[in-house]
Amino acid sequence: MLVAPLPGIRRASGPVPVTADEVNYIARLGLLAYIHCMVTLTEVENLAFELPEQQRAALAARILDSLPPLFSDSDDGIAEAARRDTEMDSDPDIGISLQQFDNLIAARG
Repeated sequence: MLVAPLPGIRRASGPVPVTADEVNYIARLGLLAYIHCMVTLTEVENLAFELPEQQRAALAARILDSLPPLFSDSDDGIAEAARRDTEMDSDPDIGISLQQFDNLIAARG
């Protein structure tokens, strides 16, 4: 990836390649606004995969935390689980056995 020279990072007469560690450093400092190029998703992925495992995990956690929750239960789904349990107790015929479930999965191919 090529970026415009960054004050205090490097001095160059034109665009210079940067490493994943440098991008991580820049991001931590909040200087990504200084990057003057369009970065594709593939380039971001490639840079992310170059990071050590611990840094990739931290990045993944930050990205996931930035997304809105799919299900926002204040009780982490306990009420829904209790509702389904009560429903199964009142009508056991609505459920399927593990064997039936396995057969359905196997039939999907």
